[in-house]
Amino acid sequence: MKYPRILVISNQCLSQSTSNGRSLGCLLEGWPKSCIAQFCLDLQDPDWALCDNYFAVSDYDAVKALLLKKIVAKREVASVVSIQRSAEKKIKKSRTAFRMLLRNFVWSTNAWKKSGFDSWVDDYNPELIIFQSGDATFMCNLAKSVSERKNIPLIVFNTEGYYFFNVTWFHRHWSDFLCFPIYKAIYRASFRKMMQCVSYSVYLNSKLQEDYNKEFGDKSAVIYTGSSCKFEPKKFDFENPRFSYLGNLGINRPLALIEIAEALYCINKNYHLDVYGKLMQNDEHVFDNCPAIHYCGLVNYDMVQKVIKESDVLFHAESTAGQWINTLQYAFSTKIADSLASGSNFFLYAPPFLACSKYIIENKVAWYAKDKEHLIPVLRDMLTNDKRRQQYLDNARMLASKNHDSIKNKDRFQKILLTAKFENEKYEDSNNCYYNASRRLLNS
Repeated sequence: MKYPRILVISNQCLSQSTSNGRSLGCLLEGWPKSCIAQFCLDLQDPDWALCDNYFAVSDYDAVKALLLKKIVAKREVASVVSIQRSAEKKIKKSRTAFRMLLRNFVWSTNAWKKSGFDSWVDDYNPELIIFQSGDATFMCNLAKSVSERKNIPLIVFNTEGYYFFNVTWFHRHWSDFLCFPIYKAIYRASFRKMMQCVSYSVYLNSKLQEDYNKEFGDKSAVIYTGSSCKFEPKKFDFENPRFSYLGNLGINRPLALIEIAEALYCINKNYHLDVYGKLMQNDEHVFDNCPAIHYCGLVNYDMVQKVIKESDVLFHAESTAGQWINTLQYAFSTKIADSLASGSNFFLYAPPFLACSKYIIENKVAWYAKDKEHLIPVLRDMLTNDKRRQQYLDNARMLASKNHDSIKNKDRFQKILLTAKFENEKYEDSNNCYYNASRRLLNS
C-alpha cells in the first residue's frame, strides 16, 4: 500500500517523552518514516524511530532572523544535532498577552522563512497536513497557507479549547485589559479562517467535539488518547497500599495533591502519596511542609509504566485555585488512558464541570471526589468497599477497550488520513492505490 506523505505542523515535536508529542505520535505509529516530516517550535527529545525529517525554528531563532537578518532555522536530520539543541539552556519567560502579541508580530514577518522553509516543503512535497492546534495565531496561519499553496487536505488534531476562552489563559499582566482582547480577537479570526480550509477535525474528548461542532460544523471525530497497557488487575495491598500521581505539575496541581496527601494521612499516618513529575520553577519547595508527599521527580515513560503497574491507586487531580479554573473545562490528561487500562484503581479529584470529570462520572470507571469535603469519605469508601471497587475495575476494562486501545485508535486515525487524501483527489480509477487502501480500511 502506498502511503501519502504527511507534514505535521505543531509546537512540540513527535516524542515519547512529552504529552502532546506522544499523543499524536502514537496515532502515526506504523506510518512509513519516509512519509512523515514535521515543522515544530520545540525539538525536545524527538522520536527518531517515527520521523527523521524535522524543520525546527524556535522563538529565539525567529527573533534573530528578524533583527539580525541571520539564517538561523535548521533542518534536523540527525539525532546528535537534536541532542545538542535540546540541551541548550533557554531562558523561559512567563507568557503574557503582551508578549504573545509581540511573538505573533515577529513570526508574521516571515523573516524566519529565509532559512529555506518553503523550499524544504517543496522538496518534501507533502500530500496531507496534520496541524496540532494550540494557542499560537501564526501557527494557524502557517497551516492554512501551506495547505492552500500546495492544495492539499488539512487535518486538525485538537486537544485544546482556547478558541472559546474569554478570560486570559496567560500569566496576568497590567496590560491585559488592552492586550488580551486584541490577542483573543486576532487568534479567533485566524482560527476561523484556518477552519474554513480544514477537511476533518479530530478531538481528544467529546466536550471539545461538541463545542467546536456547534461553531464550525460536524465533520469530525473523537479519538481519545490510547494506551498500550495490558489490563492486569492488581491484588489490593491493604496493609501497605501504594498511592501514586504521575503527570504535569503545573496549573496549581500541587495544591490539589497536597490536599489528597493530607486526607490520606488523616485516615492512616502511614499513608503517603508518591508524586512523579517536574515542578515548576516557582513551586520547587511546595511539598517541603507536607510529609505525606514523597516527591520522586521526573521519570522516563518506561518508569511511568512500571509505577502504574505497581500502584494500588493512581490519582489525577485538578485544582480549583487560581486564575486557571475557567480554562480547565476541557482538561483531559493523557495519563487517564493508561490509568484506566492498567488494572489499578483510579481516583479523580477535580471540579465536576471538567471534561475528564464528566467522562469518569458518566462511565462509572473510577473513584471521584469533587472537593476537599468529599475527599476523606470517598477515600474511606475506596479502601473498604470491595464490591464497588470491583465494579469500577470491570467498567474501566470495558471502557479502555472501547476508547483507549492504542491500536484501534491508531487505525481509526489513519483511516481518516487516507480517506481525506482520497476525497481530495477524487480518484475515479478503482485500481488507484489510495482508493483501494482507503476503501479496504473503511470496510475493515
